[in-house]
Amino acid sequence: MRAPDQDQPAAPPQAAAAEIFAHTRHLPAGVGAAIGLYSAALLWGAHQGATGLFALACGVAAGLAVEYEPSMPVRAAGYLLGLLSVNLAIPAGGLAALAYGPWIILGAALFPGWPAAIGLGGAGVAGYLLANVTAGSPAAVVPVIAGSAAIALLYLAAALVAGEARSRSALALTDPLTGLANRRLLGWRIAEELAQAKRTGGTFALVHLDIQDFKQINLRAGQRAGDRVLAQIAQILQDTTRGHDVVARVTGDQFAILAPGLGETDASVVVERIRTAIGRAATLPAPVHLTAGWAIAPRDGADPNALLETAEASVFEQKLARRAGPSLPMELTEALWGLPDGAQDLVRLLHTEGIEHEGHLSRVGQWSLDLGRLAGLAQERQQALARAALVHDIGKFALPRSLLRKPGPLTPEEQAQMVRHVPGGVALLRALGVDETVIAIVAAHHERWDGTGYPAGLAGDRIPLEARILSIADGCDAMTARRPHRKPWTTDEAVADLRLEGGRQFDPELVDLIIPVLSAAG
Repeated sequence: MRAPDQDQPAAPPQAAAAEIFAHTRHLPAGVGAAIGLYSAALLWGAHQGATGLFALACGVAAGLAVEYEPSMPVRAAGYLLGLLSVNLAIPAGGLAALAYGPWIILGAALFPGWPAAIGLGGAGVAGYLLANVTAGSPAAVVPVIAGSAAIALLYLAAALVAGEARSRSALALTDPLTGLANRRLLGWRIAEELAQAKRTGGTFALVHLDIQDFKQINLRAGQRAGDRVLAQIAQILQDTTRGHDVVARVTGDQFAILAPGLGETDASVVVERIRTAIGRAATLPAPVHLTAGWAIAPRDGADPNALLETAEASVFEQKLARRAGPSLPMELTEALWGLPDGAQDLVRLLHTEGIEHEGHLSRVGQWSLDLGRLAGLAQERQQALARAALVHDIGKFALPRSLLRKPGPLTPEEQAQMVRHVPGGVALLRALGVDETVIAIVAAHHERWDGTGYPAGLAGDRIPLEARILSIADGCDAMTARRPHRKPWTTDEAVADLRLEGGRQFDPELVDLIIPVLSAAG
């Protein structure tokens, strides 16, 4: 896992103001103020009276406008005001136009192009004439032409330098193959979003994507084909994300997405949308599969390096999980493989994130399969039941970890929060493309036989059979498994509770089927 650059600067370089404006809200502190002070010193030396004070005010106002105002028209007005202040100070023209230097260089970065050069020349002429009229002296043609020409030439020279600086700055901030942001620019944008989140209490997701076995694509299809794959993946990422998301290529075969305002469940939906788009791309020269992970800010880190490392570590954990395989019986492993990739990733994360107790999904899945066979479910329905058992608690990703790990009973407010994991899980599974038969089981697995369950208050046979089976399987594991703050119930205690809840929480006929299995297991 590649660590982020430790020596990357905290803000973009000052090489080109136009590049800065693309990524920040105002110039780095001091640029406008410095030019304003420069103008003020120039003006005070030329005028000591009312004209000097007016010119001084022009220079300071221009500096503040260029420095702090995010609106480009206001910046332009402030810039021209600054030029006026220099014109008022230097009515002589000719070589004195060199005093325009700092303003001209700033203008070349702010307003590149021939129209701006012509406009600056015109501003020089107008300012010069105004200064002469103010001074009560006639306007000489030669100094006017010389001054304006000097302004235009200085501007064009500065524009060439600024253009080269912008090109170099762009190369330093973007990936040359894909045109995406590079790791350095991503780091700056993460820092900006962290500052924004700190001010507003918001959140954002940093999604990390790794192309599986990309070296094999290069070996089998050639480097040019590999480059085409990277370019097309980059385009797909841009097409499937929002306009204000930041898409970056962070290393050779790894990409990242900075998604403001998104949380954990949203991140998984983004990943599945990308996988679907890649799967549908008919022009890719080779099959492409992604391993994905993410970090959620500010929960997972307070600085860009920490968030990048967390997201990369999440990808690494996914790779290890895929290689080692989940600790599931073969039947449940096959059921897991039948889920979309995004759902498979979340099933693995249920354990790695500490959302589910160790082995819970495996045990619930096995209880469900055993009871499903006893209930006479066909093979296809057993597979749907097994998949539902694996994803039945996937909505808990949206719940606070403190709530999930609370050892004692829940308060009414906490219980209301817990109830929301069912509709949340249903929405997430649907977004991930999970089959509707599986979703229907998950949606009803907290319904009760007597109609007092949630979320729909279904009763009796109106609850799908597979959901009734999953409810008992979940209950059996809750009673018989060891938890950090509670010893497991004995077999007799579990059997007694099942008999008590038969006809209330559970389907009484299914209770009669599971009790012999539970007794034999104990």
